[in-house]
Amino acid sequence: MDFSSIFRKKKKKSALPTLEALKTISFITGSALALNKALKAKLQEQQKAIFHKHYQQEKKEEEVVMLIAGFVGGLVAGAITALLVAPSPGDEFRQRIVGMFGNGHDEETAIEEASQKAEELAETAKLKAERAERNISDN
Repeated sequence: MDFSSIFRKKKKKSALPTLEALKTISFITGSALALNKALKAKLQEQQKAIFHKHYQQEKKEEEVVMLIAGFVGGLVAGAITALLVAPSPGDEFRQRIVGMFGNGHDEETAIEEASQKAEELAETAKLKAERAERNISDN
């Protein structure tokens, strides 16, 4: 250790910083600003990742709810269909058909109307199929 430097007369320090000190301060300030900017970018990236993860979790939960709702809806529709289509004794079945096809119609009229409607639907379906086939062949 150099003791001579301790006993030397101290120079008066200038009130103004030196050029070297200003460069150092500028470098430190620039580094701090760059670090701040990098930290902000990293924080935003992490916030986006958290938001995306939360969004994906909510989406999965929504899909599960929709799946359960579809399953329950299918069960209800199946139960109603089963009740309407389930075999029943002849008298009950005939009464149900008469009830479906009209007020005051007898069984023969209801059956004739049903077969006419079926023929009309078949003819309509045939015409639509032919039209679709022509459209496909034209393109």
